[in-house]
Amino acid sequence: MNTALRLERHHEAMLGAQRIGVLERLLNVMGMPYDGWTRQPEGLQVRRYPGKGHLLSFDMSDVMPLALHALASREHRPAGDQLWDKRLWHDPKAILTRSDIKAMENSHIDTTRVPAALELVSDSGVYLMSNGIPVQRSRARRNECESAFATGFNPYVDLDWQTWVPRIMGHQRFTTVIPLEWVRRAYMRGDSQLKIQLLTQGIRAYVT
Repeated sequence: MNTALRLERHHEAMLGAQRIGVLERLLNVMGMPYDGWTRQPEGLQVRRYPGKGHLLSFDMSDVMPLALHALASREHRPAGDQLWDKRLWHDPKAILTRSDIKAMENSHIDTTRVPAALELVSDSGVYLMSNGIPVQRSRARRNECESAFATGFNPYVDLDWQTWVPRIMGHQRFTTVIPLEWVRRAYMRGDSQLKIQLLTQGIRAYVT
């Protein structure tokens, strides 16, 4: 471990300022636990991630306010991988194509049926946000939603986020569901971070 650490620090120095955060991301993966994983709920649209095995870390101090907002909201916004879940539709017997769903802009979803959750978002960085309606506004950044950025993927801090987001998450913007149960378990265990690992298909979190 010490040899690997010295080697990566040497590489970090060679890469220069444009690779800030590379070492931290590598060490997150190297320190990955081997048990206690919980997979994402079934019934979601299958999503593939190019960064298989990568570990995303979010500070619990940033995550908890998002979870509380989701719990306090009466209606919830669907994530991208929930749009095909007929249990959430106004008319579960409707027959809709992919193009129909895209054109309807989520209007086929009954927001009172969507469970409270967090959304993992990949666009300008990688971050978590509450799915509660209305949107939870940021106190620090005007006209933006409150969010918890993954370590190394914060566009306000990490200079290389535009290079790494497509490599790890893919090129398209998307949102996927993060169950509040994951947040609760991490909080009850006293974890300082919520750790989410990317799989070939779907995601999982290190929560017992």
